[in-house]
Amino acid sequence: MTFLKLGDVLDQADSLSSSDHLYLPFDEAWTLETRAGLDPSTGLDGMPEAALEAELEPAIGMDAVQDVVINARDQLGTPAPDQLLAAFLFYYDNDAFIEF
Repeated sequence: MTFLKLGDVLDQADSLSSSDHLYLPFDEAWTLETRAGLDPSTGLDGMPEAALEAELEPAIGMDAVQDVVINARDQLGTPAPDQLLAAFLFYYDNDAFIEF
């Protein structure tokens, strides 16, 4: 498992593996500083030990995160980090892309 901040995941989404799954803590509000884990496991076949130790749960596939970032860039050109976070949170909550 690779650990990054959520803001770094969003910023580097295009260079991360689309086959990975994003793990996040579900006991706090997600911000750009939220600790995140990336792992090819979806958690359906058992949680990675590193995710359990870090108290992270499977959230969403990186392919969906990459689509969110692409959509934000298509609309805004170069979105600010807080705009990427807003787009990610909107997608996670609504299963739809945000309109800026």
